[in-house]
Amino acid sequence: MKALVLKDIYMMLKYCRSFFMIIAVFTLISIFTENNLFFAMYPCLFVSLIPNSLLAYDERSKWEIYASTMPVTRAQMVSAKYIVGLMMQGITLIVSSIALVVRSLRFGESVIQSAALIGAMIPLMLLTTALGLPVMFRFGVEKGRIFYYVLVGLLAALAGGSSFFITGETGEILKNTAFAIMPALVLLPIVINALSWYLSCVFYKKREFN
Repeated sequence: MKALVLKDIYMMLKYCRSFFMIIAVFTLISIFTENNLFFAMYPCLFVSLIPNSLLAYDERSKWEIYASTMPVTRAQMVSAKYIVGLMMQGITLIVSSIALVVRSLRFGESVIQSAALIGAMIPLMLLTTALGLPVMFRFGVEKGRIFYYVLVGLLAALAGGSSFFITGETGEILKNTAFAIMPALVLLPIVINALSWYLSCVFYKKREFN
């Protein structure tokens, strides 16, 4: 398992540098942009694409066929993608949280608003991975790409549209409601992510490669 995770990390560092640049640019823009939370939310959404890209490189290089000769299970191969994804999501969440704190200091925003945004980032990241990866493992990257792009587009639109509601009076109601149900907002995506991992393992074990 450790070797699989390291393999994915090495691949990510070599082939996913553009992801890091885009995340860094959007994070910096979010610090200097007022009343538009899209730039703050998008990095947390975009980082969830990394496991998909790693899976695409595996399929392109026929890694699955080579791995079948090694003492690793397909469940471990699936788990490696989820672990690397969670690692990058955690790092992005920390960086985005720091950016939000700096942004709140620049524009005099309340700590409650920043905390609500950070809380919203967690289910956004987890749900993106949870809903997208099982499709990729079931149908492959090429067939599952369309579904995933539609999913990312919808979540991006949701993240961008939320910025118009969270800053006004409606935003105060939404933030108060979010705090009231915060445990459910965090717990539900975790449960869905666990179910997603299980389904991905089941789907991947049934895949045939040639």
